[in-house]
Amino acid sequence: MEVTAISAKDLKDANVFGKMDPPTLFAAAAAADDMECRPLEVTVISASGLKDVRDILRMNPYVVASLSGDERHSNEQRTPAHRDGGTSPRWNHALADPFTVDVAAARAGLLTLKLKIKTERTLKGDKDVGWVDVPVGDLLDQGGDGRPGR
Repeated sequence: MEVTAISAKDLKDANVFGKMDPPTLFAAAAAADDMECRPLEVTVISASGLKDVRDILRMNPYVVASLSGDERHSNEQRTPAHRDGGTSPRWNHALADPFTVDVAAARAGLLTLKLKIKTERTLKGDKDVGWVDVPVGDLLDQGGDGRPGR
């Protein structure tokens, strides 16, 4: 299985990319918990070379994105299914809500953007197709816009 250009190491050609907004300060309940946080906008473009996990009908793949490593800011979002997208779906979908990224945790290698590719099935429930894990620290190092860090 290959997910096209998902690597955060070369985002200029990426088909899944993140865009970092200017830093904001997240004020936690206790002053000791103050940390620099940034929103991470994710747009899922495409995948290719996926394993066909359907026996009869063509796959209707979608992506479930989540931020792993910080339970305070975890949430799951998904793209619409690409009807009959098969093994090379295209979504061109910006996720509705940016993920909140703790910059220190990301730089320490503790945060991962998890992208699970699934396909819709009517009778047996949706089936996993594959996944990609992108270290959020790599996205920060790229400057968030596909250019080397600033």
